[in-house]
Amino acid sequence: MYGALDSRGQLLAVGYCEIQAEIKLFDRARGVLRRTIVLPPAGEAGWADVSSLCFGDDHTLWIADAQASMLRRVSLFGQELQRFGGPSHAQRRGLDRKRALQHPNAVALRTDGLLVVACGDRPLVHGVQLYDERGRYAGRLSSFGEEEECFGAPRGIRVDEERIYVADTRNGCVQVFSRDGAFLWMLSTATSAGERSLPSAVLPVPGGGLVVAQVGIDAALKLFDRDGVFLGELAPRAELCDPSGLAWGETGQLWVVDDLGRRVRKLELAQPPAGAFSAPIELAEPS
Repeated sequence: MYGALDSRGQLLAVGYCEIQAEIKLFDRARGVLRRTIVLPPAGEAGWADVSSLCFGDDHTLWIADAQASMLRRVSLFGQELQRFGGPSHAQRRGLDRKRALQHPNAVALRTDGLLVVACGDRPLVHGVQLYDERGRYAGRLSSFGEEEECFGAPRGIRVDEERIYVADTRNGCVQVFSRDGAFLWMLSTATSAGERSLPSAVLPVPGGGLVVAQVGIDAALKLFDRDGVFLGELAPRAELCDPSGLAWGETGQLWVVDDLGRRVRKLELAQPPAGAFSAPIELAEPS
């Protein structure tokens, strides 16, 4: 279980799971804790998970709960408003088919209201699916543009006005799709011989380029330009522990969650690709 991260306006949302699944809302300008939301278990799962989260356009949060095989929507005050998926999907866990919401790892909300969901704890043809906000199936993406190719249990999804970005973890790449789901290109995230690259999160850079986080023995934060050329690493690898969530600050800083969601830091990028981390913000409740 890794940490989850998203930002909107003055808010930074951090999801993680130790004894229980929690979402902490921070004032990102000051790093001050605003509120903690506890996500109760749902469906047949004995516990909940915040595998991924994203802000909705209506002051809510969408949560990918891999343990319950469902998407859940909560208000910023913690009230659960909606869920879909769950037991019927879990019963079809072994099947690779449309409408089977298997182990959702990541969720992103497009401006037209469609949810893009990355699924799977193993390779799946139907590893990235689209749903509307009422839970109705709206299609899928084809890995590498091929109908029968598998996604490799992707852990990260991001969208912008024009594209969908998939951190395709076990395939060691980022796949980029147009807004309407057409495959455009892929970026291999391994940048040295023998490196085992497991991309866990991807974030478009304003003006072009991508930031990619990768987990595992070769955990890293990497910067690529708009043409996919590797520009360098954003932080020393010794300072990272499985980075799994990325978000931009208001003035160009990069927020990073790592250490299984227990640590959130701001990376100053005054002279990219070199960067310097701030002190971690405190995830514990104030005494």
